[in-house]
Amino acid sequence: MGINLRVLSQQSRAPATALGAAASAKGWQPIPHINQLHPRGADQKYVNGAYNCAPTVVAMLARGHGKMGDLNDAALVQALGQDIVTQKGTDAQGVTRMLERADVPLAGDALAANYNDADVKQHLNQGHMLIAQVRTTDRHARDQGSAHYVLIQGMTQRGNYIVSDPLANKTYVASPEQLKNAVLKAPPDGGMLIPVASPAEAKALAAPTAPAADGSGTAAPQTLVGTPALRKPTLTEMPAVAARRPTQPEIAVDAFGPTRRPSLAEMPAVGAVAAKKPTLTEMPAVDTFGPVRRPSLTELPLVGPVAPRKPTSPEVAVDAFGPVRRPSLTELPITSAPVDEPSAEAFTATGDVLKGVDTEFKRPTHLTRDSRMEANERRNHFDLDVRYGHGRRHSGRHQTLAPEDRNVNEIARELLARKARGDASVYDTLSELENSTSEKDQRVLEQIERSDLKDPGIGKRMEGDAF
Repeated sequence: MGINLRVLSQQSRAPATALGAAASAKGWQPIPHINQLHPRGADQKYVNGAYNCAPTVVAMLARGHGKMGDLNDAALVQALGQDIVTQKGTDAQGVTRMLERADVPLAGDALAANYNDADVKQHLNQGHMLIAQVRTTDRHARDQGSAHYVLIQGMTQRGNYIVSDPLANKTYVASPEQLKNAVLKAPPDGGMLIPVASPAEAKALAAPTAPAADGSGTAAPQTLVGTPALRKPTLTEMPAVAARRPTQPEIAVDAFGPTRRPSLAEMPAVGAVAAKKPTLTEMPAVDTFGPVRRPSLTELPLVGPVAPRKPTSPEVAVDAFGPVRRPSLTELPITSAPVDEPSAEAFTATGDVLKGVDTEFKRPTHLTRDSRMEANERRNHFDLDVRYGHGRRHSGRHQTLAPEDRNVNEIARELLARKARGDASVYDTLSELENSTSEKDQRVLEQIERSDLKDPGIGKRMEGDAF
């Protein structure tokens, strides 16, 4: 199937969704919605759109951080995913590498599929955004869905989530229950939420901390390079100041001497003074209708015809139903659903989205080298861990949970199988392993975490495709 992007790439980028107060306060710029299949600027060099959900999400985050503004959307997605995206998609460790390239830091451990809604809302209230590894399904097909990455960029007033889905054409709203279900059922054994730091936090992390010259360890104040220190000029260096022109009151007084004020007879005549409008207390009492009585409507004088006023848009709409009658709800025009209403199509995509798109994985023939991304990846070393419990790790449990008669590999395989079956109780076991100080328990947990970080997200696959 050939690529048909020449027409589709001419689509304009969807408008950015207004940021919440927490995100705006932390320096986020409006997040543009980017479609992974048809990003702005796509041409024949843009390939593997069906696999590019991860780099597309990171590209949106890079835009929110004000990074890589000289690259169009397609070039940015391709550069972020180069040598990372495979025919299986992108795993969580690959997402971390993309964040390193974009110079967008993490904001803590990834939240496993058993996360608390309170943890998600806490991140959003702190100005973080989250990359969610979810399941996307086709409502018209009987399949188990595909692992996919979306961006949770904010929260509505009613506590729902604003989602930027790279398979959709615009952002939508999902309820906490919809997100929880999508993460729990992400193939092969549940997804995760990866928190991302705000631009303000990234700036603070990147700020240099130069030691003081006295060795106290306190950073010396930073000054702009090349800017000379300001020196106050001496009196001899200051320019001569011109004589000051006296003000009008000073002229009037000086004409009669420096100490004597002129009398009224000596002052020059002044022209007519403009009449002052009397205050309400200075106006004479009105007794046309008596000192106390308010005139009736019949006693008021007739007023001439008033010039017609141009009605406003809401008034025009009402006037269409008559000058007095208010239109009924059935007569009012149909409007779009409220912004805060969860979408029934959240985390879904039909096979139509891939119409005209080549779903065969191809190695890019045009490699994009960006020196900034290469330098960022060399400098940044983001370590992503997964948190399965809701408390702090290693709370001090010394008893070994792993059975003595079974080895680490067997126990890890059993736990992963339970996760794949959707057994929610497995996360209780993982939380206990997380809080154990037993060496064997920690080795089991490391295998589980290593497997989860290798679970790929691909975007959308067509029925019958082998990837």
